[in-house]
Formats: sequence, structure tokens, C-alpha cells
Amino acid sequence: MPFGYFRAGHPSHDARPERILQVVWDWLRTTSRRLVPGDDFIRDQYKAFAEALPIICDQHRIDRTALNYLDFAQIVEEWLRQSVEPESGATK
Repeated sequence: MPFGYFRAGHPSHDARPERILQVVWDWLRTTSRRLVPGDDFIRDQYKAFAEALPIICDQHRIDRTALNYLDFAQIVEEWLRQSVEPESGATK
């Protein structure tokens, strides 16, 4: 799935986070060679991350409105490591 698929204004999801999450979950389910947590779990994780993002940015003195892709990816990776147990997928 090309990254541009997720850009704002793509006709299949109307730039709604809930719809984008559903599309990503469907894609992961069909292409992953692992079990993928359900879309409700992923949605809950997204909401928790969205609430934590301003705090994380403040802690690292990063302007949230100016995040580039690499900064965002590193923040997501760090947050996932701290927030989700790897084996069970359960939130800490």
C-alpha cells in the first residue's frame, strides 16, 4: 500500500482517523504473517497515543506542529515500546 494512500483527501477514507485505522488494519490482516490485534485495540492505542503525543513533544522540546516523518516514527516507536507489552500485546 503506497504511503500516499494515507494522505488527506484520499477518497477512500475521507481523512477520518477511524477510517484510516480500519483500512490499515484490513491491510495488515491480509498481508502480515502474524496475528494482528483487533481494530478496537488498535483504535484504543491510537487514542492513547494521540493524547500522549503533546506531552511527549513537550518533554523532548519538539514543536508538535513541525514534526517530520522521522521524528514522528521515532516517537511512535518509543511510545509503543513503553506502552504495549510485546508478547501479549496488552497495554501496560
